[in-house]
Amino acid sequence: MGVMKKVLIGLGITIAVIVVIGLYQVSVPPKIEVKSVTVVDHNDYPAIKVVFETEKYPVKFYLMTPEGEKIYSTSASEPEKVVYLYLTPMKPYTNIVEEGKYIVKVLYLDKEIWEKEIDIKGVKPSIEIVDVEGKPELLQLTLKSIIIKVKNLGDVPLYVTNIPENIKIYVDGEKAPCTVETTTILPNESKEVEIESLAFIKFDELGKDHSLEVEIANKRVEYKIPKLEPELELLEREYGEFLGTSYLDNVTISITNDWIFPIYVKWIRVFINGEEYSALVSTIPGEIEEIGTGETVRLTLKLPPATARRGSKVEIVLGASKLELRA
Repeated sequence: MGVMKKVLIGLGITIAVIVVIGLYQVSVPPKIEVKSVTVVDHNDYPAIKVVFETEKYPVKFYLMTPEGEKIYSTSASEPEKVVYLYLTPMKPYTNIVEEGKYIVKVLYLDKEIWEKEIDIKGVKPSIEIVDVEGKPELLQLTLKSIIIKVKNLGDVPLYVTNIPENIKIYVDGEKAPCTVETTTILPNESKEVEIESLAFIKFDELGKDHSLEVEIANKRVEYKIPKLEPELELLEREYGEFLGTSYLDNVTISITNDWIFPIYVKWIRVFINGEEYSALVSTIPGEIEEIGTGETVRLTLKLPPATARRGSKVEIVLGASKLELRA
């Protein structure tokens, strides 16, 4: 055998050995050390954060159900040492409200090199209605602003947002429109949130108690709105004559507001012999439109001309309070 032929054979054997060793090194699963697996918020998604170290790349991570259904997957290339597995892919700001089990798997060249089962309890909000701002208007009391304090007692991020709609408010069981600035509350974290509301109660229904409820992630809390029951006191009466008949023209009363919201003066209702004349009654001084909480005001009600002759029954109603007199 010639020298050249021996050299070529030796070179071929060397290359073959190198290739075999290389293939062996590639095919041997790497050692992987998973340093931590936690549930976090990532880019507005609830996600499982995996911190790891490995000898070889790329490695692929899978998030799966215990039944083997894939939820999400991603690959890590050198020098990455952190991956995020979305629990609700394509659905940002989604609250996980039910307990569940999840499987995290790591694969190298389609061979599984690590697996862990994770138990998730879900969000568990604690909600306190701290304050409600009521805006008195001509025909209603609008619950303009609702301040809530929310603590997340669960183990996944809690999202308070309108899209998707995971916050709702109800007045006497009826759902009402509301908006809120998107807020993320991490586990064991508390935040105050302001709800801007279009919920309202008609002024002629304020004489009874009402219920305001706030719901987040299937947790609902109630806030009792007490009935409007101000103190009414008769101060003066003023009479006039029309075609020789005496009529009650003006009634002066005091109103003390011990309610939690301001009172709109136009909510005063006046009945003469059972018939309502509220739309025809004016108040003096006219510049007083609202009675603030804790305030006492003196108002004169100017009755429609020639409607309350002497002996007529006059009723002044404001919420659950009623002042009755004979003209």
